[in-house]
Amino acid sequence: VGIGVRELTFEAGGRRGNPPPAVDLTRRVSMGREFFRTPLKTYTDWPTAWWREAIQNAVDAGARTVRLDVVAESDGAVRVSAEDDGGGMDLDTLLGRFLALGGTSKTGAAGGVGGFGKAKELLILPWLGWEIRTRDAVVRGAGGDYTEPERTERIPGTRLTVWMDGGECTTAEHAKAFIRKCHLPRVAFSVNGSAVLAGDAPGEQQREFRAAAGAVTLTVHHDKEAESTAWMAVRAAGLHMFDVYVADVPGRLVCEMHGRS
Repeated sequence: VGIGVRELTFEAGGRRGNPPPAVDLTRRVSMGREFFRTPLKTYTDWPTAWWREAIQNAVDAGARTVRLDVVAESDGAVRVSAEDDGGGMDLDTLLGRFLALGGTSKTGAAGGVGGFGKAKELLILPWLGWEIRTRDAVVRGAGGDYTEPERTERIPGTRLTVWMDGGECTTAEHAKAFIRKCHLPRVAFSVNGSAVLAGDAPGEQQREFRAAAGAVTLTVHHDKEAESTAWMAVRAAGLHMFDVYVADVPGRLVCEMHGRS
């Protein structure tokens, strides 16, 4: 073949990506509970991020009412739930997108801030157990394992419930603090039965930017009367996403994103 060059032999088989026809694919790679806890390391602010992802799903589904609850149970677990009156999910969406790693598309009359993507891993996978009720179906699971969908009493939207360990859980205060950072005047929120207002108005608009051929619009707002925090809040369609350090300025800055981010 030549000096310094190795000779390689290849065996041609079927089409690329197809398994050998004689192989019986009846087993799967097992995943321990620690694998599903990876999102807790990815989301360093996970006690708040859990609510952000649950509320984003509800708002994207067109919800006008969102009820959030945190209840300590007798066995030491904490039941955390988010229920909305949005459009819910059909079985194809629930099983083929929400309960499928890599299934990211999200559609609906209300449009969406984003797809399901990695967020669902934080919403359901790390916890002791979970249950999803949507329209007239219910699925129960723990980690990546879940039951076959069952028919149940129809609800208008979706009710997501997870059971967290009492020593590692989010709280009602995390939910309230997050909601108060949002500007969602058309959505009524309650936490453990008490109304919480998502009415953080952005202030006077100062600048507008357009990106991706107009698909995304960024507007920067300045509330001169607010206390200076040295941080600019970044929101997508009114939903608080994160804060950016902007140095000390008089008042408060808010960047609102509109369009699919």
